[in-house]
Formats: sequence, structure tokens, C-alpha cells
Amino acid sequence: MIPEYGYGVSFSDTINSIAPRISRLEIHSEAFYACGLQPLLARLLKLCSNKTLKDLVVHAKTDGSGSDQLLPWRTHYLVRPPSKAETDELLIPLRTLHLSSAMIPWDSSAYHSLTELSLSWADSIPLKLLEFREILSKCPELCMLRLKVGYFNYSTTPGTIEPIELKNLHTLILTGTASSDITEMLDFLRPGGQELAIRTDIPAASSYVTRVQRFFESATTITKLHVRPQSKALWFNALSCGLHTLSKLTLSSCHVNDLALREYTGARPEEVDNGLWPTLHTLCLNACWIDFALLRALVQRTRVKYLIFLHCMTEQGGAISLKMIQQHFGDLEVQTMMENSRKKVDNWSTHWIW
Repeated sequence: MIPEYGYGVSFSDTINSIAPRISRLEIHSEAFYACGLQPLLARLLKLCSNKTLKDLVVHAKTDGSGSDQLLPWRTHYLVRPPSKAETDELLIPLRTLHLSSAMIPWDSSAYHSLTELSLSWADSIPLKLLEFREILSKCPELCMLRLKVGYFNYSTTPGTIEPIELKNLHTLILTGTASSDITEMLDFLRPGGQELAIRTDIPAASSYVTRVQRFFESATTITKLHVRPQSKALWFNALSCGLHTLSKLTLSSCHVNDLALREYTGARPEEVDNGLWPTLHTLCLNACWIDFALLRALVQRTRVKYLIFLHCMTEQGGAISLKMIQQHFGDLEVQTMMENSRKKVDNWSTHWIW
């Protein structure tokens, strides 16, 4: 944790003594005026000359004015070393890289051997989507990709980025990201044969939903899916195709009265595809507004065995109760669980949300 006014002699001495043994480095910049962050990181990298550093996590706090600029001298980059070649050599051993409100140049060797990459940026990330694609091309062994950015700086026509295969990818998280960026990334990402867990926002516009559907149809190994629609009542269409290996579905901040869902559950059995989510066994509803009749009809058309309610409400906004759940699902072969505490989410809730 870097204090507001930088670091002193004792802190510096400590860093000198432990740096050669560091395998995981996590830096939290407590204040916008933590001007020592950039030189400190450069110094640490030089001290880690025996290449023990494998995991790098950086959280840079902004000044609260809406700027995600890391340091006062207007640079988005953490590392601007005198010798790029020297720094690249030190960054090559990295396997895990988490950056929050901070960036390392996209052409750095830091990305070359990653198995886990997380980028979090409140506003526009200083990175073009094509540059991000180049980052991914340099880490073919990537297993986990997490992206939470306001939006990318566009320099290419949407739909023109060449697809890239990530054969080891097993976790993909795309949240807080513009609809165009979500769909553009889903267009060019090609997961391999690993079981895949995805957490993503669902765009509201029908043109974007179609592209999300196309990804779900092509990614044939999705086993866990956690979605949050950007329009609370428009989510079912995006999930009504593909997903033939899905075992667990989590819906967050949804209205369970989607018009497409109403049409699906209201149709006669011979008029609909009864292959919807054929392997689904767990349906988790997190902070959702529940239409019990619709939800019951949906459960009856699937093979759900576990139905989880976390912090859910009725359509009118009132808290749901165990009595309500028992009344609507007590006669079905499904186990139900409920947690409506408004306190911080506990480990039990986190387990079900994924």
C-alpha cells in the first residue's frame, strides 16, 4: 500500500531486501498524488533480476475528477523504463497480470506468457480494440480473461477484426463494458475445447443480442454462465440458442417477465424447442424481480434440480418468502434455497453466484 506522500527510507530499504524473492507483487496506490508509484515499480522490476516475479497486480486510485490518469504528468503507462529491452526481459516470466486504472503498453513483453489477464478501467481505456486483440495473440496459453472497461478507443470498422483462438480459456468475464465492445470481442474470440465459465452483460439492442446468440451457439463447451442484462426485461432471447452443455445459469438484476420468455412459456409444447438448456441443473436468481408463474413454467420446461433465490423481490418490489417459494414450487422435483439478507454477500452466496 503506497501512502499519499510516497515512501520513505525505511520502506525503500525493506523493498531492497525482499525484492529478489518476490513472486507475487500487489501494489495499491492510496492517492492520486502517490507520485512514487511509477519509479517504485520500475525499481522493483530491476531488483527482481532473478526472474522470480510471476504475478503482478496494480490498483491505481484516481483523483475523483473523472480522469483515469495514473500520474500527474499525463501518462497512462506504469512502466516507462530507460531501457525497454531490459524491462521486457524482466516482465517475460509474468503469468498473472491484474491492472486497475493503469496500463502497461500493449506491445510489452509482460503479456507474452500470461495465463491470467485482468484489466479494469472506469472510463475509456487507452487501448484500441485491435491492440487488445494483439495482446491476446501474444498469450496463447491464456486461461482466464477478465475485462471491465468503459469502452475502447476505436480505430477499426466493427466486425473486421480477425478471430483468435484461445484453446486453454476456461474463464471469460466481460462486465461494465459498452455493448459494441462486448459483441465485438465475442465476434473475434474463439475458445478452445476447455469447459468454459462466462460472466457477461447482455446488450439491449436486438442487433447486439443476435451476435451474442451467435457466440453462445459457437462456444460449445459453456458449462457455467452468469449474465446481467443492460435492459432488465430483455435477456431471454440471447439465451434461447445453443448452450447445450450449460449446467449452471445465474441471472442477475433481471425481470423474470421478459416478453420473449412469456411467449416461450405460453406456447404449446409442440410449438417450442424442448431442447432448451438440456443439461442445466442449477438456476440461480440474484437480485431479480420474480414473476412466479413465468418462472414455474420455465422450470417445468427444463431439467433444473436446484433453484436458488438470492436477494430477490416480487414484481412489486417486496421481499419474497419461503412460503411463496414453497407455494409455487413445492410440488415440483426441484430443490429450492433462498437468501434475502441485505448484508454483505457471504461465502455461501458467492458460491452460488460464481
